[in-house]
Amino acid sequence: AFDDDDDDDDHEQRVLPFRGVVSYAAPLTFLYAAEEPVYFALRAMFARYWSRLTTLSTDPESLLPLCKLFERLLLESHPRLFFHLVKVGVQPLAVALEWL
Repeated sequence: AFDDDDDDDDHEQRVLPFRGVVSYAAPLTFLYAAEEPVYFALRAMFARYWSRLTTLSTDPESLLPLCKLFERLLLESHPRLFFHLVKVGVQPLAVALEWL
């Protein structure tokens, strides 16, 4: 659970909003009638889950391992598509990164 009264500045991180952040917030508006609980739920979920996707790290729950997993799964499940994209100069990850 998120603790609003935590004054520990060591854990505070500031992240500028990025393109698409509304996609994370929109579903929460169906769960809460007021704006304030949406904000606190979004803030808690971002801090706990989505912030890992905004930094480059080898941590297993961050963006780089997720990118590697995508490429491995695409290569295993659709090798012809993977190699066709590479052959025509399209990096599969560049196409999919927007949705990761």
